[in-house]
Amino acid sequence: MQNAMRIISTRELRTRLGEFQKSCELAGLDTEESRARLVEKVVDSEKKLRALSMRKFAGSIDPSGRDFHPLKAIVKHFEAGDHDEAVWLAFLTTHFGQEARKTIRLFYGKFGQGQWNWEAVCHDPSAVGEWMASNPKKVKRLKFGNHRKHETNNPTSSVGTAGVIQSFSEWVKQTGHGSPYRALRAAANGKMPKAAFDNAYHKISVTRFGRTAKFDFLCLLGNLGVLEVSPPHCYLAEGTGPKRGAVQMVTGKKKGRITAEVEKTMRRLRKHLGVPVEAMEDALCNWQKHPRSMGGVAELGYVTTTCG
Repeated sequence: MQNAMRIISTRELRTRLGEFQKSCELAGLDTEESRARLVEKVVDSEKKLRALSMRKFAGSIDPSGRDFHPLKAIVKHFEAGDHDEAVWLAFLTTHFGQEARKTIRLFYGKFGQGQWNWEAVCHDPSAVGEWMASNPKKVKRLKFGNHRKHETNNPTSSVGTAGVIQSFSEWVKQTGHGSPYRALRAAANGKMPKAAFDNAYHKISVTRFGRTAKFDFLCLLGNLGVLEVSPPHCYLAEGTGPKRGAVQMVTGKKKGRITAEVEKTMRRLRKHLGVPVEAMEDALCNWQKHPRSMGGVAELGYVTTTCG
């Protein structure tokens, strides 16, 4: 078990933020309230990330039980030496959305009629689509989480759940000779966690797995100790919520693009605050929804989506 991460206090974060703003203007943090909101969101994200990294989850690892907890199952599979099953379940968890625990349980446990474990999927990836097509009423019960709200379970769609699983299976076959764990290890191909994360991020090629899915997937594997990976930065240019947060914080405008200056400023700020990338990404998503008590709609960050 890795050492628990240190949570930087509200007072210390306020001090560090003040120090940073003396040398770098942040137009979106020009009021006491906006600064307080950012600090509040960072601390909240830190606490949730720390709880996640401790890898202790209540519930069962049996998908036939209502108390099934996918994150606990991932950890237990990995600790038992079944690395492929751990990665596969992490993939399913990311695909449906890390907060969609009921859906993950229903799908992974085939609605109480077996399991869609990696052995079954690897043996015959097309069987997933056939099974979904033959169980339309049950499939309607499968709902996606916040980060995956634009996905579909249509078994005839090439971008539906069955198509995504087929794509993942093909990528694993090509990259890891049928082993999800070997595929990711090969894709990471880095000695240090940050380099390994970045390598894997750019090499994962799976249908409907864009910036958010790849970021969430790799962060989850890293936080649960399945892979030695850690995000080097927030990958803002390809994001939505964190991108809006960064642009608004630096420029004071709600819309805009991630320029080199915005990217550089946010990396400097995170480093100066001394908080994990996942916590910063999550805080940006949550802060930008109500930076000055104004409404707004945006995706939640990785930490909030994972920890609830």
